Amino acid sequence: MENFKINVVDGIMGSGKSSAIINLIQMHKHDYPESHFLIIVPYLTEINHYSKELQCFHSIVNDTLPKKVTLKKLLQNKKDIICTHSLFLQNPDLINELATDYILVVDEALNSLISPTVFPNLLDSNNLKNDIVQEDNNFTISDKAHTYTFTNWDIDNMISNKFLIKSSTNENLLTWNTSNETTSIYSSLEDYFNQYDVYCFSSEENNSNYYVTLFPIKAFNIFKNIYVLTYIWDAQIMKAYFDFYGAQYNYLYPIPYITISDESNKFVGKLGENSYYLMPSKRQYYNTESIILQKARLNISIPSYKLDKYNLLVKDSDSRCALFNNIKPNLSYTFYTTKLTSDIGLDFLKTIKKNIKNLMANNVPRNLLKDAKIIWTVYDCAKEDISKGCRYINLNNYIPINTKATNEYKDSNILIYLVNRYLNPCILNFITKYCNSDFNMDLYSLSELIQWIWRSAIRDDKAICLYIPSSRMLNLFLEWINASSTDEFKNSILEKHKTSNISNNSKSDNSINQINI
Repeated sequence: MENFKINVVDGIMGSGKSSAIINLIQMHKHDYPESHFLIIVPYLTEINHYSKELQCFHSIVNDTLPKKVTLKKLLQNKKDIICTHSLFLQNPDLINELATDYILVVDEALNSLISPTVFPNLLDSNNLKNDIVQEDNNFTISDKAHTYTFTNWDIDNMISNKFLIKSSTNENLLTWNTSNETTSIYSSLEDYFNQYDVYCFSSEENNSNYYVTLFPIKAFNIFKNIYVLTYIWDAQIMKAYFDFYGAQYNYLYPIPYITISDESNKFVGKLGENSYYLMPSKRQYYNTESIILQKARLNISIPSYKLDKYNLLVKDSDSRCALFNNIKPNLSYTFYTTKLTSDIGLDFLKTIKKNIKNLMANNVPRNLLKDAKIIWTVYDCAKEDISKGCRYINLNNYIPINTKATNEYKDSNILIYLVNRYLNPCILNFITKYCNSDFNMDLYSLSELIQWIWRSAIRDDKAICLYIPSSRMLNLFLEWINASSTDEFKNSILEKHKTSNISNNSKSDNSINQINI
């Protein structure tokens, strides 16, 4: 895609990315008052963070109903807007139609731009009176609504009956067959296929098809400029998505004013010295990153690990850790969905609950026990089994594995991460075949882990205790936290993979056969 460039603000948590982008927006609005911004954030709770600093911006929050109508009106009137990722993702056509000349700011990478194909459920028109519920002038669909759920079998059937045909430009891209005048239940999906790009792949081993949906790129093409705030950009699905469309990247880094050279002052200076600014100099950013990593090592306690004389977290041979070391399951999604009710799964449940009990009794530093606030995570399918009968964890202190970019849990100081994180194999195969053959699973897994950890008190430089029973995830974290910089860690991981005979696909959980393209 010609001249398609993304400004990537790649900085570690706490490095000043939000402050820097707010300063950029304020300076840009000062110089170009007629410019327009659309800021999107992961959660409604994070909208306030920007609205406090950008008070002239219009926030679309829970009490803004209906949100789509409000978004349309604000775009039509060229207002500056702050809303959620989900509202943006649900309205690509609206964005494409009305966001001309806007500048887009994405706080945290949109990693759902490539996803397994999931169609909206179709309501049974014969039961609409029972399915539609009215609450305070807001209409919602009942939990017991009569619906039809489309599956991969339906897509196969749509291909067989020529509702869908292969694109002339890509044999794996499915397009709606406008010449097919047959009407059926599948006709309700015409808008979906006209709006999104759906790719079909086959597995010879399973003799079945897999489907992947891409968010329409036209919804990004409309913007004058795009800024993405993230950390470890190379590990993000969003980067793979833009790689697919041939995007180029302009890298910027949050730099404290005090470290900016006199020659660069032309870029800053309108808003004062006690803040951060976006600069292309990575060398100046390294110092900030190094300080954050050093503080983190001092504040993170891991059972059986200690700080050595070089201020690194290393194995403590003298530790009397009360945790059991015989957790053999790999804690992947496949394990939790297929093995949890087996003998090995039941043994694991007993062991992990004992470990959590022993963690609290013998491994949490005393200063944290006084005001212990636990958060924990596992795949949704297993959270009830894990928490049942466990004194310290429950559904109230559970937070999802993909939680990021929120301050809601910043007081939490005891973290339990019961996951060995992998990317969905269908998405992984699409990325490695179409987007980026060098996509690294370990970088992705580590990125997801540290985003989850940094929801806790560590983001405010406070002490935390961390329990990670997956040896793979723990080793990745230790290698990252002990590195002098993110680049050093990335180079180490990539070098290991170059010299290894094990491919990313073979390391992925529940991997599927090579996709025929």
